[in-house]
Amino acid sequence: QWSYKVLYILALPPAAVIDLGRVVDIVDSSFFLMAIPNVIALFLCAGELRRDVGEYWQKVRTGSSVPERMV
Repeated sequence: QWSYKVLYILALPPAAVIDLGRVVDIVDSSFFLMAIPNVIALFLCAGELRRDVGEYWQKVRTGSSVPERMV
């Protein structure tokens, strides 16, 4: 928790002098960099996910598992 506060305080001076367009570029780049590991994980888990979804729908079709309605 203290590391977040230190990072926040260290980010204040540069944030005061950087123009808004550069800040938006940095945020966009951060979102892109956070998405890369997720895409890799989805690619690596695709086979297992496909199998699990197939098993789920097979159970739904046979009536052994009834999905709950999401309200």
